[in-house]
Amino acid sequence: QLGLLPLGRDPRTGLWEFVHVQSGSVPERDAGGQLVLAEDSGIVLVLLPGGTFWMGAQRDDPDGTSYDPLAASDEQPVHQVTLWPFFLSRHELTQSQWAGFTGHNPSTYTLDFPGEERDDGGLHPVENVSWDECALVLGRMGLTLPTEAQWEYGARAGTQTPWWTGADRESLAGAVNFGDAAALRFGAIWPALSDWLDDGFAVHAHAGGLRPNAFGLEQVHGNVGEWCRERWSGYSAPHSLGDGERLPTDFLNRIVRGGGFVFPVEASRVTARPAWESTYRSNFIGVRAARPLER
Repeated sequence: QLGLLPLGRDPRTGLWEFVHVQSGSVPERDAGGQLVLAEDSGIVLVLLPGGTFWMGAQRDDPDGTSYDPLAASDEQPVHQVTLWPFFLSRHELTQSQWAGFTGHNPSTYTLDFPGEERDDGGLHPVENVSWDECALVLGRMGLTLPTEAQWEYGARAGTQTPWWTGADRESLAGAVNFGDAAALRFGAIWPALSDWLDDGFAVHAHAGGLRPNAFGLEQVHGNVGEWCRERWSGYSAPHSLGDGERLPTDFLNRIVRGGGFVFPVEASRVTARPAWESTYRSNFIGVRAARPLER
C-alpha cells in the first residue's frame, strides 16, 4: 500500500494497523503492544475487514434488528450494505497532523485556550474545518472522507445497539466525550448539558484518551462530529457496491456523524445523521480519514 508503513496487528483487535508516513512520524508500541502516540505521530489507519452489515436503526420492534427508541425517520429503514475492506483512521485527524500538512491550525480549542490546562494540544482533534477543506486536504494526502456506510460500519464494530458500548447510556463511561459535568465545571453554556457523567474533558479529548471499540477506533461517539463524503439523502437513494456511497441527490448539505462535545449523549448515537453546508465550519466538527484498499 503506497505511502503506508505496517505497524503490525493491534493485540486487542487482531487488526492490522498502518501509519500514513506523509503525515508524521512512526509511533512505537509499548510492552503491551499498544501504540504510544506523540504530537508528531502520523495518521494511524486500521485495515477493516469487508462484510455485509445492517445500516440504520428502527424504533418499532424492540426485538428486531438495530432497535433504537430514539431513531429518527431519516435513520430508517434498516437495510443491508456490503463493503469491501478499507482503511479508516484510528483517531480523528489531530491538530498537529493538520498543521503539519497545511501550515496552520484553524482550531478554536488549542493548547493555549483559556481554561484548558494541558500539554497535549497537538493530539486533540482539529476542528473548525469545512467539508470543502477536508476533502481538499485529505485528497492531497492520498486519503479521502469515509462514506456514511463506512463510517457507521467502523463505529458499530459489529454491534447493533445505539452506541457500540450498548443500549444503556451508563455503558458509555470512559468511551465517549459529550456535554457533561466536566463542561459544566468549565462554565460551558451549551444547551442540554448533562451532569450524570464526568468524562474529565471540558471540550474535546486527545487521541488515546478514550476507550476504543472492537475495531480499535476511538472517539466515534461525541468529541467532534466527523464529515462524511456524501450529500444528505434518504435511505431510498441507491448506493454503490464496495464503499456504500449514496448516489448524488438534489440536497447540497454534507453528512456529519458522531455528535460532539457540545451535544447531549443522544446526539452521538451511531445512526444520528445531521447535515450542514459544505462551507460550514464549527469548533465541534472535525474529520476522520479513510482510504480504499489498493488491489
